[in-house]
Amino acid sequence: MVEDPMSSTPEKSAEPAIELRETVNDGQQTVSSKPFWQSPLFIGSYLAMSLGVTGYYTGFAMPSNTLSIINADIGPSADITWVSTCFTLTAAISSTIVGRLSDIFGRRYFFVAGSMLALIGSIVASTSQTVNQLIGATALIGLGSGTQSSYVYVIAEIVPYKHRALMIGLINILTVPASAFGPLVARAFILHTSATWRWNYYFAIILNGCSTILWFTCYFPPRFETLHRNRSRWQQLLKVDFIGMLLFSGGMLLFLLGISWGGNQYAWNSAHVIATIVVGAVMLIAFILFEIYSGIDEPFIPLSSFKNIQFDVIVLLSVVGGMVYYSSAVIYPTLIQIFYTTDIFRVGVLTCAPTAGTCFGLFAGGLVCEKIGHLKMQYIFSACALTAFTAGLAAANASNQDLATAFGVLGGFFVGYLELLTESTSTIVLSDQMLLGSSIGVLNTLRTASGTIATTIYVSILTNTVSAKMTSVFVPAVVRAGLPTNMVERFVAAFTSGSETAIANFPGVTPELLRTATTAYQACYSAGFRKVFLTSIAFGGCAIVASLLYRDIKPEVMERGVVVHLQRPTREETVIVQGAPDKEE
Repeated sequence: MVEDPMSSTPEKSAEPAIELRETVNDGQQTVSSKPFWQSPLFIGSYLAMSLGVTGYYTGFAMPSNTLSIINADIGPSADITWVSTCFTLTAAISSTIVGRLSDIFGRRYFFVAGSMLALIGSIVASTSQTVNQLIGATALIGLGSGTQSSYVYVIAEIVPYKHRALMIGLINILTVPASAFGPLVARAFILHTSATWRWNYYFAIILNGCSTILWFTCYFPPRFETLHRNRSRWQQLLKVDFIGMLLFSGGMLLFLLGISWGGNQYAWNSAHVIATIVVGAVMLIAFILFEIYSGIDEPFIPLSSFKNIQFDVIVLLSVVGGMVYYSSAVIYPTLIQIFYTTDIFRVGVLTCAPTAGTCFGLFAGGLVCEKIGHLKMQYIFSACALTAFTAGLAAANASNQDLATAFGVLGGFFVGYLELLTESTSTIVLSDQMLLGSSIGVLNTLRTASGTIATTIYVSILTNTVSAKMTSVFVPAVVRAGLPTNMVERFVAAFTSGSETAIANFPGVTPELLRTATTAYQACYSAGFRKVFLTSIAFGGCAIVASLLYRDIKPEVMERGVVVHLQRPTREETVIVQGAPDKEE
């Protein structure tokens, strides 16, 4: 029986609680008396995580903001959207795979290899001459991101419970240029460097290169021999749940691919979309049944974590909270360009509202959430606030830029604050701290998957609403302004292309017609934006309900120390075990 973090009566754990100790000259085993944050290995590992997370944003989020510009340079290609899709797909499956396998075999070389993959992908991306090359490079970056986005459980292992939130929040200091101001920096590269968008990847090369060096030189978590004293690597490899891994990864990949295709590359009722979604869903169902009934010793995803109701509540909060966020993250840049400006640099500045809010919400949460206490009330308030401020963007229009910016920042702030709460408490409520990688890896995958689903929902709502309004609002408006009915179709095509040349050279166009068309076009999108942001209330409501189910963690639980100590392999490692050790094979 494992200990319940919500309970004040501790029980003996049936799983090993690893504590690495150093053997000094007199042969006595001792733990260094220095605070954990003064250890050079901790500092180096923490910097490796910070640089890796920044590389994550630089290698994906920043280029994603300028895909149309990239496409104009090395395209044009209809496949440019695959740059974003490919990253999402590979990142989703790699998080869980890295988490589970590093739980089993040790984390060190998985994180070194992941950082190297991201580095190689960034190098290839920076030299890409075609969109297809960029897609392939992004696949490598996405696979590497499985380690970059896994910093939460790495921090959780090497930091005492009561400092986990603080150290997770502080890591966002170094990510500010890419996470908070990524859209602005990406456009600054385009406007003020000769390499333009390629500097996104040059920046990522620097970050990933430094991160790889630091992982290799400073990150020394428990080795395989420490984790499994009575098993060889080959024996442990034979126990890996490859069937579960294949069903989960293949099912998730196909399901998300179908969701991403729907309404974009293919119609929702096309064979491509239906087949991939159905086959993916069937594989995921088969995976769950296999994990439950196969009786395998070490399942790919230990379902014991999901028998913990508290962890399930946090997963739900993370997932639906993220779905609210995606309404502004995905739609906000379009709102800026429709209502306020099409200038490359100004779009970058204004688009930073939700991203900067999120980054500073993460940082602020890390600083104050433990001091405030009463985490349940913080959860409830954050869920209510992010729902209210995000829904408030439904009131945005061409004449209230300040309101849109304020709500964008505030909505993003509480998304970040909620994310900090879920990231820190998800590692604490787990009874078995030896399954941190597996459990948080699944959480990351589910959050990515839910983001893909939310993006599809919001884009479909916006597209369908605008399409309907173009017929009922835009066309009648331009006809009343004097446009001949036989020219409507061509005018709509020219106006929606965004090309000033195409509009200026359109026969018979007048300033009055352009003003009318602009106002009507904004009205069409205003209706679409309103529906999107009001739809986010449904997900926000789920987050509020989930927050009401959360139970505060007992104070004594927060007094526990680190799960593992970092230690160079030249020193002898021993393990203090609570519960039974590995059985002899």
